[in-house]
Amino acid sequence: MGEESSKPQKKKKASAASTPKDSEPVDINVKELLQEMLKIRINESKENKKVADIHGALVSTIGEFLNNFMLIGYDNDGNPVALTKASTPLESDALHSLLVKFFSIHMNKFNQHFNDDF
Repeated sequence: MGEESSKPQKKKKASAASTPKDSEPVDINVKELLQEMLKIRINESKENKKVADIHGALVSTIGEFLNNFMLIGYDNDGNPVALTKASTPLESDALHSLLVKFFSIHMNKFNQHFNDDF
């Protein structure tokens, strides 16, 4: 019985002694990584809020002059921007039809210029 009670104590001492040494550097690295991830996430949230605010301002400003519209372009950082304001599915379909018409007209112009060059 004396041997049985000493075996668990040895295991506890061995695991207790090895756990802090092995886990302390890992805990510090994990803590630093988590802090860095939180900082990045906070900055991304702020940036997303800024973008959402700018999009909202654009929609409001253009909406004063146009009932339904699509805005396609690039912001100052080169990121694509595509905004659509349509109140009903019918208005949305009308905008999409206009966009298709726009592309078909410009593709025809491109094809004419392309064929003239050759």
